[in-house]
Amino acid sequence: MEFVIVIPALIAFVWAFLRSPGHALTDIYVPVLCLAPLTYQLTIQQLPELTFDRAAILMVALASALLGGIGWRFSLVDLGVLLYVGALCASELINNGLAQAQSLLFFLLATAVLPYVLAKRYLGEPDFQFRFARLLVLLLAFIAVVSLFEFRLGLNFFRTVPGAMFPGQAVPRIFAQYRLGYER
Repeated sequence: MEFVIVIPALIAFVWAFLRSPGHALTDIYVPVLCLAPLTYQLTIQQLPELTFDRAAILMVALASALLGGIGWRFSLVDLGVLLYVGALCASELINNGLAQAQSLLFFLLATAVLPYVLAKRYLGEPDFQFRFARLLVLLLAFIAVVSLFEFRLGLNFFRTVPGAMFPGQAVPRIFAQYRLGYER
């Protein structure tokens, strides 16, 4: 059942070929990043752990590379991002060994480098900036409405609903305080 994680990735890959990788980035990856829980993961031996957002960004990046490349324009910020990732990985290699450094490198590539590179490539166009801003406002409005129900009921829908698809993985325990009958 954990393979449900690859569904948004496959949709993003197909969407990138049907429309464009920029559309897949805004239409699939951003909603997955905002709405899908990051605590559940697909674990396959000898492979890094995949979450919903990591799988989706990998497929968007693969489709972008297959459809004509990233279109890289080097800037000083690029150097800063690469130096940051390199420093973190070097520190992890020195302190914890190669296996942990490889795991951290995959994590940073999927959560920092690839989103940065793809956003720089596709969100620089005016049409995508408008679409991204509109989508982000709609997603945040949806999350705010759902959060009102969560506040009143004391139930986190973003953890309990997908939790049924991941029976072997424990939901991280988040301790809450109750004041005046409401969870904080």
